[in-house]
Amino acid sequence: MPNGNVVYRADGEFNGKAICALLESFGIPAWTSQESYGRTMGLTVGTLGEVKIYVDEKNVMSAKDILAAYDRGELETPGDESDNPDEEAQP
Repeated sequence: MPNGNVVYRADGEFNGKAICALLESFGIPAWTSQESYGRTMGLTVGTLGEVKIYVDEKNVMSAKDILAAYDRGELETPGDESDNPDEEAQP
């Protein structure tokens, strides 16, 4: 088991790495851990697909605050509203 504290649980490696990148963009080192069978089989749901995101003890509160803001949609930037990236912005 990795040293550190679990601050988030994501579905699959891709989502786990995205959450790590988010935390790292705020200067918080983060890393992931997933059951080896789930990773080998490419599972993204359930217990074997779950990816745990860890941070050092000193960063737990900051990470949880950032992740709570993320879950509330407060980290979106203007222009993120479109679900279609090919759609051009209308004046």
